[in-house]
Amino acid sequence: MMSLLLHKEEYQDQIFEQMSWLLEQYKESTDDFHVTKSLSQLLEVSGEYKIPLPKKNFQAICSALLNQFCSQAKPLSMENHTELVYCTVQLARSSPDDLIAFLHSQLKIEKEAVRVASLNLLRAIVGADLPETRLKKFLIVKAVKSTFSDQNAMVRKAVLHFIQRLLSSESVENCAAWDMVAHVFREFSVSTSKLAFPEENTIQALCIDILQCLDISVTGMTQALWPRLLEYVVPAQYTVSVEYDRPYVERKPAMFLMKDYHRGRRGKTRSTLMLAYSGVAVHAPKDQLLSRVEADITGSILLHYRASCQDMDLKLTLIRNVMEISYAILETRDSQEFEFSYKLELLGYMLDFIKQEPLDSLASPVRYKAILAIGHLSKLKPSLTMEENRELLDQCLRSLFPLPPLEMMKEEGETAKDALHIQSIYVRSLEALGKLMETLLEEAPTVDWFQEMFKF
Repeated sequence: MMSLLLHKEEYQDQIFEQMSWLLEQYKESTDDFHVTKSLSQLLEVSGEYKIPLPKKNFQAICSALLNQFCSQAKPLSMENHTELVYCTVQLARSSPDDLIAFLHSQLKIEKEAVRVASLNLLRAIVGADLPETRLKKFLIVKAVKSTFSDQNAMVRKAVLHFIQRLLSSESVENCAAWDMVAHVFREFSVSTSKLAFPEENTIQALCIDILQCLDISVTGMTQALWPRLLEYVVPAQYTVSVEYDRPYVERKPAMFLMKDYHRGRRGKTRSTLMLAYSGVAVHAPKDQLLSRVEADITGSILLHYRASCQDMDLKLTLIRNVMEISYAILETRDSQEFEFSYKLELLGYMLDFIKQEPLDSLASPVRYKAILAIGHLSKLKPSLTMEENRELLDQCLRSLFPLPPLEMMKEEGETAKDALHIQSIYVRSLEALGKLMETLLEEAPTVDWFQEMFKF
């Protein structure tokens, strides 16, 4: 009833006075959800009609909501939890600065429950992606950063969950996104030395999930990570454009931060790092790439590759590395004068992958993706001789032509989905071979090319 009258000015003072009574019901009522529901209806009307809450009411509501999350007297039901978060979002819509300031003040209280609840509410605000709070992210991040030194495991996990939500939002411009990513690296490093404790395993796994899911297409992410990401993946002596005023643990490469990662996930970690390096190549400033792409980027990728178990996932990772690095080099102004010293070694790995694929079945994407990668590498200098190009094409043809007829391979699939998967790989393999032939032809477009290429 109060929510129906709030938009009428003559009733507002009376209703604001009644709010105190409503909040008192949390102490007396056994049904907290209905109290929260009534509060959310009032806040909805307040937001819809742009009715500002008196400061004393606003503070009282904020305190009551936070107490609901922190109270151990009564268990918090799922429906009440959802409604409490909704109320918080409504407050963020009507008075973002006041709400952020309140939660920041609560983060200064050295109590686990208060800090965790406040961090979770800040995460909900960021996740709601309200127009009213998009430009306030820097204030939210500033509040969260005040808890970075807290060693409590629950608080640390709450911080990481906040970072995860922040980095998956539509924009990270002007909100110190790099400081958030750097904190993830630091937490990974800290947890590595404490893996005997179960909560540290959880924290480390969360760090890995955050780093694996970084979306560099998010507005502002590339600017936030470059050139700062070089502090992790490129030795300090080569990053002359970066000022190093951070502690050593923030500067050392990610491979040293993660080298002791527990054995069960080590291969996955190496793949993640390998992709991080080639991602840096793709998004690096074009005028800085060529001086770093060999020793600092490609060399580091191969260091991880050689130290890892050569399973299909790692093969696919290296193939993607090759394609991304080749693409990045070709995008630079001086690509046709640049001699890529790792070209032959990488071609050798791609050919090995193709040779290792079975000749009686077609189940994995390794074959066609390796052929595509060979095509990308073939565009780079130094150019291969006609004989070397013929050997490349010969190996690719020998990996496809002995395969059984497509219909026979499709029948080997256990389900219709398997059959479609095999057909898709078959078509892509032929397309990859065709693209490779086009690339090699572009390099030496002569009348005698086909005769030389198909001389068996």
